[in-house]
Amino acid sequence: MLDVLVDQSGYGPGDRKGFVVQCNEPIAGQGRFYLESVSGGVVFSGVLGSRFDRVDWDAYYWSGDFTPFQRRGNFTIRVELGEWTARSPRFEMDNEVLLEECGELIYEWLRYMRCGVAHEYRAKPCHLDDGVLPNGTHIDATGGWHCAGIWGGKYSEYDTYVLFNLLLAYDIRPDFFGSIDRIGMVWRTFWTRPCGGASSCSGCRCRTDRSLMRWRRWSRRTGSSAPRTTGRYWTGCRPTTASSPWRASPEPQR
Repeated sequence: MLDVLVDQSGYGPGDRKGFVVQCNEPIAGQGRFYLESVSGGVVFSGVLGSRFDRVDWDAYYWSGDFTPFQRRGNFTIRVELGEWTARSPRFEMDNEVLLEECGELIYEWLRYMRCGVAHEYRAKPCHLDDGVLPNGTHIDATGGWHCAGIWGGKYSEYDTYVLFNLLLAYDIRPDFFGSIDRIGMVWRTFWTRPCGGASSCSGCRCRTDRSLMRWRRWSRRTGSSAPRTTGRYWTGCRPTTASSPWRASPEPQR
């Protein structure tokens, strides 16, 4: 059986555009592919790369690339390899296709993977009492996301990566992500207050200098506010009532 594997979410016209051909037979010879518009006609063609074998996957593979073609529309790829012929599913090529196909789905998935909250697929919040320090002190460590069944450890640095990319996605396309109906979340102004709290933050003496876009943090040790040029990505200030010293997460870098 010969299969043509494409990105069914679609491709951006200016992006790199590749696909993979797989077969359960080690076909000899060089294959060709034809990019065809659904309205009819071949719009681009090329030669498949050399076969690369993955016997442990019980199949054989070839790759193709149509990056030079940058026209918007709906297409399929027809492959001719030896005596075999196969055609890919239909896919779209457009500037907004990946965002339109995946943007809201990613937000939905992140909501389902949230830890410490209840939703329609989880009857009650989970992992509410895990924040126990070696000295027995309990801290609120709820939140974050479940990590795909990693039982050997909790790699929390990935949560920082996810959070940064959520912020970056909003910065790049606020018109799209700002219009999402928060998907059932209780919206808190993470982007406007360094403590991550609501607009009236009673337990924390954080201050924002909006004209300079700097966060001003109240120092427990000096009793004065000190400007910090961490911009909009401050994530770790603590309330003045906390018994432990201030700490802050490193600022993600673009």
